[in-house]
Amino acid sequence: MVASHHFTADPIAFPCGGPCDLLWLFPNYQSLTGAPVLTAQLFDEDILLGTYISPVCCIVAFKTAGSLYGIGEIVDLTSILDGTSNGRIDISVTGGTVEGLVGPGELLLLAHATSANTYSTDFRTTDFTGLTISTPEPSSVLLSIAGLGFLLARARIAKHRRSAVRSPRH
Repeated sequence: MVASHHFTADPIAFPCGGPCDLLWLFPNYQSLTGAPVLTAQLFDEDILLGTYISPVCCIVAFKTAGSLYGIGEIVDLTSILDGTSNGRIDISVTGGTVEGLVGPGELLLLAHATSANTYSTDFRTTDFTGLTISTPEPSSVLLSIAGLGFLLARARIAKHRRSAVRSPRH
């Protein structure tokens, strides 16, 4: 499953308390199973700006090269901060599951780092403009399984033929 969070940002209308240098997404999840790891890709339209792999579920963090903050993938946030892009964060989960990964209560914010572990912000700095959930089509999964079955059967027949050639018949 891939959850695509579409958003716009307006740091002028909702200032960060300094130059905005952090973009964070806090999903409003209900429960975790296993040890889920989030992989998040930040896009400006269809241009990939960076990929963040969350070492601890479930925060997504991007920052500028000059940010003082300790965590986050370094990316160029210029087009997002100047309001000229339609941003998107695609999130996938491995190593477990996250119930309620998407939905009401998610927080997407711009902030200004004041140290390696503190920041200032106005929590209304970004607006979600859409959410898309993509999952593999059942027919694609069934075709993949059928194809794998065919390949395994073919390999087994080939192995049987090779062993029949090596073994003389009496």
